[in-house]
Amino acid sequence: AITLSPVSAQPATRVHLLGEGMGASVLLQSNADASGIVITASSTTAIGSETTVKGLSIVGTGAGVNTQNGIGIQSTAYISIADCEIIGLATAIYADNYLSSILDHVLLEYNTNGFRFEPYVGATGFSESNAITMISCVIGHNTNYGGWINGAGTFNVIGGSIENNGAGTDLSTSKWGLKITDSGGQVADSASNGFSLHGVYFEGNGGKAQLWVEQTVLTAGLASSIVGCSF
Repeated sequence: AITLSPVSAQPATRVHLLGEGMGASVLLQSNADASGIVITASSTTAIGSETTVKGLSIVGTGAGVNTQNGIGIQSTAYISIADCEIIGLATAIYADNYLSSILDHVLLEYNTNGFRFEPYVGATGFSESNAITMISCVIGHNTNYGGWINGAGTFNVIGGSIENNGAGTDLSTSKWGLKITDSGGQVADSASNGFSLHGVYFEGNGGKAQLWVEQTVLTAGLASSIVGCSF
């Protein structure tokens, strides 16, 4: 695995992994028990990393075989992932204590799970994963689910598609297209703006639902929007 460990300093450390493009620059993760790229802070308090990962293919040993992540992120912010594809991993992108970041034209396909973002409650000064924007991403053909975000505020998905995730025709609660749990904060109220889905194409997702929104905690004054999406 390639491990990036930014430190909390000014000026901020800026690490960029820049490839020649999807299919041209390939990170082959042949060890099924290791992640492709790990971005983690030097402490459990979320810090700005100013990290960019762009123009890469990250390829694992196959869904159901690889047990790790394509990109694993912990306790970091201001991360840009663009023009990348992640294929054949357990979870293409897993993140906790992750915020203020952009995923632009990222393909998450043929993994066990597409992406999962959640809080890391063991951190000092932790943040729920929030202020994340996904633009024109393609999330498809993942065995269990396309995406699951837990506890986030200001989560935006603009364009792109979430399709053919959750193999099979059963109504399994372990399969879906996109699942959004406890918008605005799972552990504490962190945002009044929950999520915004604008122009997202949903099709052919199996399991529980194409889009599954659930609240297990009360968040006062929470506002979310679904505009121009196709199901």
